[in-house]
Amino acid sequence: MPCNQLKMHTKTCGYINAMKNQETIQIDLPINDPDVLEPNQSIQQVLKTFNVQQQLLKQAAFDHQSGKLLLQLDSHSVQTIDINPRDLMQIDFGELNVTGIIITALYNSEVDIISRYFTPWQGVDEDHVTGSAHAVLGSYYVKTNQLPDQKQITAFQASKRTGILYLTVNYQKKRILVSGHAKTFLKGTVVYKV
Repeated sequence: MPCNQLKMHTKTCGYINAMKNQETIQIDLPINDPDVLEPNQSIQQVLKTFNVQQQLLKQAAFDHQSGKLLLQLDSHSVQTIDINPRDLMQIDFGELNVTGIIITALYNSEVDIISRYFTPWQGVDEDHVTGSAHAVLGSYYVKTNQLPDQKQITAFQASKRTGILYLTVNYQKKRILVSGHAKTFLKGTVVYKV
């Protein structure tokens, strides 16, 4: 019997719900609340690896729960960075347990934010469209008052495959709804005993 909802347990987020809503898939994730960081030696090394000048860094933040380091740059840098993400694994982050790096910027009048997500520590050089990174991004942009009154944030992930996501941040429930269009790449049947 077809089902429009799936509840699953993940290593990093605990239980999450995924639901099919008309043409989109919506994932209900816990908010990841990053802390703003002062630029340090490791952040300077990341910028050097990305070939981005330090003055283009608007702000850095780190989410201790997910291990995601966020660097807010300008939109041109986000779109044009071309590196071997495995070079990031050579950087010593000290006490920060970095598992992925989000680069992001405010974008334009139609799309609020742009981002890319590199996670070679998890075996994925650059993730194409990443719900968990947007659980950090949505919280960051609301918390830093850059998009304080947004009911819904429109986000563009600028990987080679690209994707548009819609974020709804609910600080009272400490949840974020991430939704977007999805393409079927695998079909199967799950059998379980009742």
